Amino acid sequence: MASTVHVLQSTPDTVSSGVLDPGRPPALTIESGDIVSCPSTWTQWGNQARFGMSFADREPLRKQFPSGPYSNLGPVVINGAEPGDVLECRMLVTRPIDWGWNSFPLGVGALPSDFDEPYVHYFRFSEDRSFAEFVDGIRIPLRPSMGVYAVEPAGDEPVSAILAGPYGGNLDLWELTEGTSLFLPVFKPGARVWTGDANAIQSDGVVDQTGIDQRWKNSACNTPSTSA
Repeated sequence: MASTVHVLQSTPDTVSSGVLDPGRPPALTIESGDIVSCPSTWTQWGNQARFGMSFADREPLRKQFPSGPYSNLGPVVINGAEPGDVLECRMLVTRPIDWGWNSFPLGVGALPSDFDEPYVHYFRFSEDRSFAEFVDGIRIPLRPSMGVYAVEPAGDEPVSAILAGPYGGNLDLWELTEGTSLFLPVFKPGARVWTGDANAIQSDGVVDQTGIDQRWKNSACNTPSTSA
């Protein structure tokens, strides 16, 4: 039987800024094996990040969203998924918008004392989204992924999307891109899947706290659940 394709738009009702919020009603309810298309995931800080903003321009956004920058889309409920099951999330198609950024505040990351001023660099992507121009003819190949991918952990309190655990969370896995699968244990009925923090390219870790962050113009995944 063919999978049903659902479209999940990013709106104030479907995005939780900074946290995975168990108090949110389902943004979408699907069957195991259905496909979810997310045509316009938000940028950081409630979709207020814009191309060319200075680091100083972004500081008020950090204060406006003290729980974290990520615009988390969800939760997606999968009918029949129960604690003890394993959820397979397949990344089918990814399509970034045409820009992204890399930045870090002072005193963080692996080089906390190497710079006198905070840094932000903006990138434009090629038309086919295969690379980003850096400087002096240097091109960075793109490999879009979602930094945050999670089911809700047990409990009724919001969980910071900056964290990671057995439920997933802020994984920042460069391998989690088109054509791959992520397997997560289910902690709550319906699994309640969240995703956010779109990356155009992500390394193994973040030396200065970010990859090339941006949002996706379109993406699709499917979520079959299987018993453990």
